[in-house]
Amino acid sequence: MFKDISLEGVRNIAIDEISVKKHHKYISVIIDADTRRLLYAAYGRKKDDLRPFFDRLKELGLLDQIEAAVMDGNCGYQNLVKELCPNAKIVLDLFHCLQQYHGEVADAIRLDKIKDLRKELGTMDAGEYQQKKSEYKKRIKDLRQCKWLTYIGSDKLNTLEESQKDLVETFKQNNTLFTISIFGDHIRDLWHSGGTPEQVETAIKNLYSQAEATEIPLLIRFCKKLKDWSCYIIHAATTGLNTSILEGCNAKFKTIKRVAYGFRDIGYYILKMHQALSRDRESTLKAAVVSEPAENNVNPQI
Repeated sequence: MFKDISLEGVRNIAIDEISVKKHHKYISVIIDADTRRLLYAAYGRKKDDLRPFFDRLKELGLLDQIEAAVMDGNCGYQNLVKELCPNAKIVLDLFHCLQQYHGEVADAIRLDKIKDLRKELGTMDAGEYQQKKSEYKKRIKDLRQCKWLTYIGSDKLNTLEESQKDLVETFKQNNTLFTISIFGDHIRDLWHSGGTPEQVETAIKNLYSQAEATEIPLLIRFCKKLKDWSCYIIHAATTGLNTSILEGCNAKFKTIKRVAYGFRDIGYYILKMHQALSRDRESTLKAAVVSEPAENNVNPQI
């Protein structure tokens, strides 16, 4: 079936994986980022699971036509594209970058503070415990409730409803968490700045310098990672590519699985995925306009 899918005219691809079973079982998917066609799907998420797709491109002499590959921070995917498609720009997706930032920095710092408060409370003698119990529990509750405030960005804090003002003020008084929120805004700006590659690279270096000045280890470590990913972020800022289209396709795939109450046969599930994004259904997905004539774009997939 995979060999029946036309790869002519494919310029930009998006790579991601979706969970299909418990215990970290995944299907890796590759779509045409311009037409939203499913080009390849395979069980597993290692780079060797995607290699047959690139082997077919090589067999057809089409490796050089791939101009960009947008993906998350998966090193296996990055190394595979570097190895087999030297002309392709690797584009780091903002959504996945922020997801990592929230998990590795914002949530980690917030949870560490909750643990520290509980530890302090547990080491108090009976008299002090009774005096400070209510205060500490309120601080712990506030830290648990302000998780979403670290996600939305500092620029939106002043636009929230009146009932949330007290929580916002408590959040702003926590210098570390408020700093993390501001850095989240700066990370978004790297993708949305619309500047030249030189300007984006300078902004990344400045962000790392600012992170070092905060002396927050987790923040410094993450900004160092962004510095290492500079070229991928520059490609994202200058090409405008992202995995939003692919995330929409993944939602469709998950709906198919949910409606069917799951699939015992993964191969059949992949067939249904191809059917959902086949040539006949492309128009219902509001696909982007492609430069080549419609009759040359794709062949029926199933």
